[in-house]
Amino acid sequence: LGINYRMTELGAAIGRVQLQKLPQIVARRRAAMEIIAAMLDEAEVQCMSLGKQIDGARSAYWFYFARFLADRCKVSKEEFSAAVAAEGAPFSPGYPALAYANPYIMDRQTYGQSGCPWCCPFWGGEISYEHCCPNAELGTDINMRGDVHESFGEQEAADVARAIIKVDEAYRL
Repeated sequence: LGINYRMTELGAAIGRVQLQKLPQIVARRRAAMEIIAAMLDEAEVQCMSLGKQIDGARSAYWFYFARFLADRCKVSKEEFSAAVAAEGAPFSPGYPALAYANPYIMDRQTYGQSGCPWCCPFWGGEISYEHCCPNAELGTDINMRGDVHESFGEQEAADVARAIIKVDEAYRL
């Protein structure tokens, strides 16, 4: 069921070496995000707000969520995101990764013809994942996603922030 995550010995050897780079990668992503957040805060961006970091936690920022504030913006979340992306910033209108929303689960595409585990004759029940996580679905509905890459220097992080600020100034109410 799902994605096959079995790793070969060669993949494990490469991964072990790559893990040594992880602290530096995370540090560069955090530094880029600090620049982006500071510039957005200084500009008093109105159409979105960055996600709150939980006290005591530190994000590795493989990406960041930004809550779209529809009541402060002239356009939809999709239009706002597209405009930021058109400015060259890695930005999208959501995070389409609800595991149960994948076609192989929604269309019951696994385990041949048995129907297991969704309507398994051995269990005698029926399982439906539709709308089983309303808070997760709400999160995908109201949040946008920006990407942060470890190759971002100060200039690239500032460029991302400037793209968001430019779009925000054009579309804020």
